[in-house]
Amino acid sequence: MAVSQSYYRLEGDQCDYASDDMPLLVNCAGQNVSEHAFTSVRQNGRKDYYLMFLKRGSMDLLLRDETIEIKKGEGVILAPGRPLCYTFSGVNGPLEYYWAHFTGSEAHSLLESTRLGESRLFKVQQAEDIIQRFKELMSAFLVLDEWQANEAAGQLMALLSHLGRAAAADDERADIAPIRRSLGYMNEFYAKALSVRELAAMEFMSPSRYSTIFRSIMGTSPKDYLIRLRMNNAMDMLDKTDLSVKQVALAVGYDDPLYFSRLFKKRAGISPRMLRNGGEKGGDH
Repeated sequence: MAVSQSYYRLEGDQCDYASDDMPLLVNCAGQNVSEHAFTSVRQNGRKDYYLMFLKRGSMDLLLRDETIEIKKGEGVILAPGRPLCYTFSGVNGPLEYYWAHFTGSEAHSLLESTRLGESRLFKVQQAEDIIQRFKELMSAFLVLDEWQANEAAGQLMALLSHLGRAAAADDERADIAPIRRSLGYMNEFYAKALSVRELAAMEFMSPSRYSTIFRSIMGTSPKDYLIRLRMNNAMDMLDKTDLSVKQVALAVGYDDPLYFSRLFKKRAGISPRMLRNGGEKGGDH
């Protein structure tokens, strides 16, 4: 079985196209499913960037002059002008991967900002959202009109941002291990009166050691992290519910609405009431 869904901005060989006329330009995108062995080789590589992400299966890929195995949940962005070679043996079940080719004057900077880089293998734990982003990118090719290029560029930026965040989360997974239990507890029970002593006990540490390790990993103290959680949730409630400021304060863990309002304004730069009014001090606009 072999299935291919390919979407092109231009026809024919013009898919392999490099340009600096736009910040970001998606040449083509698609999905491939195969049960049969194959090898793809381009000694001179492509003129554009090649993003590949595996949904299932595995294959061998030439990366930085070395052949490596790329597996389910892994992806890579291959730079222009480098030899391109990948092989699917068909031995370990079917292969399914999504791909996109892109170019543009800001393509390299975008890859650096998302920390994906070029010719570096990255991995994500949860691929469902990534696959959905690929599908949205592919849908941008359904209507080839004057808006198509901008729509596809926007979808690719969203896809790369999600990939970068997901890959970074996987890279940092081991780093947060010492405080993972307490972090999960804080995010779930942020409205409770949580003490550093209580949080430290969850990780079998002294309060001072816990605070030191927490700051080294998260870049802030447990207290400030908890306040940020509360304020973020308060903003969401003020924006999406009809709860009063007092009710919101109680919902995020503050018995004193005046103290909550002062703390909220210090963090958000605006009072809860002003936020509820759309950021305006008065008027009907």
